[in-house]
Amino acid sequence: MTVSWPERSAYLRPAVLERWDDAALAGWASAAADAGVTAVLTKLDAITPRRREVLGSRGMSVIGSFSCYSDHRHPDALPGGVRPVGRDGRALASMEWYTGLVPGSDRYDDALTAQLGAEAAAAETEWVLLDFLRWPGHWELESRDGASPREASFDPLTLTRFAAAQGQATASVADVDAHPAEWEAFRTRTITDRAARLAAVVREAGARPGMFLVPVEDLRRRRDYGQDAASLAPHVDLFALMSYQQMLGLTADAVLALADEAAAASERPVVAMLQTSASAEYSDGWDWGPPVTASEAAALAAGLDAATRAGRVAGTCFFPGEAPVPHTNTPRGRS
Repeated sequence: MTVSWPERSAYLRPAVLERWDDAALAGWASAAADAGVTAVLTKLDAITPRRREVLGSRGMSVIGSFSCYSDHRHPDALPGGVRPVGRDGRALASMEWYTGLVPGSDRYDDALTAQLGAEAAAAETEWVLLDFLRWPGHWELESRDGASPREASFDPLTLTRFAAAQGQATASVADVDAHPAEWEAFRTRTITDRAARLAAVVREAGARPGMFLVPVEDLRRRRDYGQDAASLAPHVDLFALMSYQQMLGLTADAVLALADEAAAASERPVVAMLQTSASAEYSDGWDWGPPVTASEAAALAAGLDAATRAGRVAGTCFFPGEAPVPHTNTPRGRS
C-alpha cells in the first residue's frame, strides 16, 4: 500500500505545546524545517487552528494521535475505565507515569469512541494514529532486555469475558493457565476488534487511521500486548513502530529488522520512531535509557533516511520533537 506520509516528522507532546507561545512554536518550526521536518505529530486535542496556522506558515502539516487505553493525561476523564489487575487479584501499581487501562469495558469503549469521533472531526487532520491500543504494560521498562510486562489483566470483567468466549459461565486464573493459547487469542481478538471499531470512526471523520506498535518481535507483541500486525492490517493504513532505541537498547539494524517484520506481516507501511534524547531535560526525570549523542542520533537518522529512500520504512518520526533534530543533506521530505 502506497501512502502519503512525511519522510521526516517530529512528535511534540501536548505539555510542550502548552508551554510554548506562538513565537516559540514558530522558532522551533523554523529550526525543524531546516532539518527536513515537514510534519508534527501530537495528540488530537492539542491541535488548534492557531497552532495549525503557525506550523503551516513554516510549511508543516499536523498529524493527530489518540490515546485509547491510558488515562495518564486526563485521569478519570471517561467513565467505565478498568485498571489492570495482577494474578493475585490486586491492582497493579503505577510504573513511573504509567498505569494503563484494560480493554473490554463497554461503557468505557462507548465513551472512547464518542470522544475520538469528536476530536478527529475537530482536528481536521489527514491521519490519526491510535495510541495505547493494547493490553497494559509499560513496555519502555518492562520489555527491556527481552523481558515481558507484568501479567494483566485478571480483573473480574476480563475473566468473565474470557469465560464467555470459551462457552463457560465463569473463569479463574487457573482456567487461564490451563488454556494459554485461548487466552492469547482472546486478548489479541479484543485488541483487533477495538482497532476495527476505532479505525472506522477515524474514517468517518475523513481521516486515515494508523496505529502505534510496541517495538518488539511479532510473537512477543502478540503474546504480551495483544497486537498482531497481520490481524490489524485490514483496519489501519499504516503502523508507527515506537522504536525508541535508547529505551530498549535497539541497534540501527534491530530497528530496521522490526520494521521489516511488521511490514512483511501486515503489508502496510511502517514509520520508524527515532529517540533524539534521553536527557532528564526532556524526560521529566523518567528512565529513557542511556544518553544518545548528537553524532549517534545523526547516524541513526541517516540510516533511516536511506531506508526510507529504499522503501523499507515510510519515514522517520523524531521523539522528543523538542530536542535537536539531526540534519539531513538529502532533499526535504514529501508532505
